[in-house]
Amino acid sequence: MKKYVIALLIVLLAIYHAFATDGGGEFYRIGPYWDTTNNVIYEGIKAYHYTTGTTNNLNCWGNENLTTACPSPAIDDGGTCDDTANDGFIGPMYCNGIYDMVVCTSSDSDCPTTPLYTETAIRINQASRAFISSDDHGTAYPSASTTNRWQMFVLHDGSNNFTDLGVNEGAAFVSVLPSATDELSVLTTQGDILYRNATVAARLGYGTAGQVLTTQGASANPTWEDAASSTISPLSYTNLVLQTTGNNTATLTADEIIAQDSSGIPTRLASVSTTLNISNQWTANSSVIDGRGIGISDSADTWYYIWIVNGTTGTGIVATTESTLAGALADVGSGYNTYGILVGEFRNNVSSNFESILKKGYISQYTTITANQHPSSTTASVGDPSVPTWVAVAVRATSTASLAPVPPNAKNIRAYFTSDYTANIAKWMVAPNNTYGAVGQFTNPPPVGGSLADNGEYFNFILESDYIYWTLDLSGATGAAIFIHGWED
Repeated sequence: MKKYVIALLIVLLAIYHAFATDGGGEFYRIGPYWDTTNNVIYEGIKAYHYTTGTTNNLNCWGNENLTTACPSPAIDDGGTCDDTANDGFIGPMYCNGIYDMVVCTSSDSDCPTTPLYTETAIRINQASRAFISSDDHGTAYPSASTTNRWQMFVLHDGSNNFTDLGVNEGAAFVSVLPSATDELSVLTTQGDILYRNATVAARLGYGTAGQVLTTQGASANPTWEDAASSTISPLSYTNLVLQTTGNNTATLTADEIIAQDSSGIPTRLASVSTTLNISNQWTANSSVIDGRGIGISDSADTWYYIWIVNGTTGTGIVATTESTLAGALADVGSGYNTYGILVGEFRNNVSSNFESILKKGYISQYTTITANQHPSSTTASVGDPSVPTWVAVAVRATSTASLAPVPPNAKNIRAYFTSDYTANIAKWMVAPNNTYGAVGQFTNPPPVGGSLADNGEYFNFILESDYIYWTLDLSGATGAAIFIHGWED
């Protein structure tokens, strides 16, 4: 394996190397080549230099001014065009043209018929180079012509301080660096943004902290804009459990909560566990936390939004009538008022005590059904299910000061219809709007309905308004009612 690696390296070295010179030719060296049989470098190699595609000699020279021609073949013998005999190299040579190089061993009597190595169509001249050598620098650009077209040149001052980089286009060296009028020069202050207006590069100043860069689409310039705020923070938590544990207390646990600041920048809160006591009230200096918000009363028949808040001091929980992030953060003390997220809703009953509620994920459920979850009942027929004629039942609160059984931000309702057990109801229906047809029809039938003599049917609606609708013929029964079990936010 070792000898093959060495052979590979030597083959790579054997590929021609051309370096810039100040004369008319380009420096070139041939070799070495590895003898894999004897594990040595071939010594005394010889090389024919032909015009590409032919076997006609194309001169190379022993000097860069191209006055002393190399023999063909050039030989690793320390003679013309070779500095050291039998070292495996031929060179230095100076060439100017497009060559086929045919290399043979010293003992190859059939060369160039059976060469050791052949390289075809090698362009070796200064005009072909487009790189920088150790000589391509100075305090002024050299003369430019088609002979050294595409030469690159580093410009510096007398103290070797870099000043420019140019390339020869054939008639002159042209700088490839931005000038004082180019794009980057329009930027003046840290935080500036470079963009293109209708014609040229332009500067957009750094804007105000918290703003976001907004595109205006095609044929328009970008702008800084204030981040949009949402009225209700999006759900972003894992394995959240929020539940009331008493008249004034509740607990919350979650594996992870992603809260956000007023600019929408998120923060991750891991392994959150906290207890809310609405009898306590936050203070501006956060000497009291985990209660109702600053300026918020503990009132009867009131819905409270429950927020997790976070800041430089730590994580807390607050009950407030504010549905926006900005409002919630204003209701807590310093050190907790940077990030927040809405995690649930609780309701105080007529006695200013929490209704019994359990929330898992995004579903909230009453754990005890009371009169507050009983928005409508009847001992007489309601509307007319045959027409049908619908009657509205208010279920979603229009404000936090409301007796409605689900909060203002509820998106879905979970409920059931029930009747007494004494006799059949002739017909009954419940629907999320009042445009449904009658029971028993195949055209736009209601989601739930029928006739029954037992405890009814469970239903789950997306709320289309603050109301659901029902109609029933109570003939033969003494009463019916709708109870609300829970909601989704």
